[in-house]
Order: sequence, then structure tokens, then C-alpha cells
Amino acid sequence: MEDKTFCQRLIHWDMLSGELEEKEYFMSVYPAPLDAKFHALSALYLLGSQQQRRSLIDCFATGTAISFPYSTHARFDNVIIYMRRIARCLRSATDSFLLRLGLAAAALTENRVESHDLLVSLAFLYLSASRAGIDPIPEFDRIAAIASPQIQEALRAFLHCDLSTVRRMVQHYEGTC
Repeated sequence: MEDKTFCQRLIHWDMLSGELEEKEYFMSVYPAPLDAKFHALSALYLLGSQQQRRSLIDCFATGTAISFPYSTHARFDNVIIYMRRIARCLRSATDSFLLRLGLAAAALTENRVESHDLLVSLAFLYLSASRAGIDPIPEFDRIAAIASPQIQEALRAFLHCDLSTVRRMVQHYEGTC
């Protein structure tokens, strides 16, 4: 994507309703304005070049970006919540794009969240995708291929997990084991 187009999409994204610092996001009904904002941000990450993805991550990490004059701040726990909300939306094999959006959101965090929270959210996505008839392995691998090394490691850890292990992780977190 051309840098100019990328910048325009980022500016458009910023004008979408929904506040990244929203404290009540977890309790909001899906779809909330912030869900649409995270959808657009994750899609921008997926469509961007390697340098644009890096700039997008830096934009949130430091409040500045190298390749475009833009900065913003986000509650990274809202990204984790978004991933779990997406997991609940995976209902059929046609929802694989939602899975990619959730995984792109994980890539945006670049270890700015607790690793346990990230792994549990990835487990929710993995299990929900499997239940929906989506093979999660190629999707996890696809996003790992464009993610930073830290996120690659987390995503690729799921490539070697069996479904029963992932199910136990989710059940433990939900308190249903």
C-alpha cells in the first residue's frame, strides 16, 4: 500500500467513533463502536507493508511513528478484550477473516501486554476457530509470518499444540475445568 493511502486510512480510522481508552469496553454489547475501530486498525495492519506495520506498532508504543506524522495511545488491555470478543464471533468457516483480525490485533500489542493474557486470548481464538470449522493453524502461521519476532514466537507456539491442550487452557481460565 502506498504511504499516502496508508496515512489517509489511518486518519480515517482515527475519525471513527470509539475511544481506545474506553474503560467500559469489556461490558459493552457487541458490536460496539470500539469493535469497528479495532476491526479497521487490524485490517490496516494486515494490508500494510512491513515498514507500515512497524510504524503502526510504534505509533501506539511510543506515541510517534517514523514514516508518518501521527501518534495515538491505546489501552492494550482493550486489544486483549477485542481478541476475546472476536473469538465469540467465530461461528462458521466463513468467519476466517475475523480470526485474522483478532490475530492482527495480537501482533499490534508486540509484548505490551502480559504474556499470560496474550496466550489466553490466543487460546480463545484458536479454540473458537476450531469449533467454527476454521483450521487455525494456517491463519496463525500467516500472521506469524508478518509479525515481530516476539509475537511470532507466541503465535507459532500454537502450531504445535493439540486441541485438548488449548481447550484445557480456556477451561482453566473460564473456571470450567
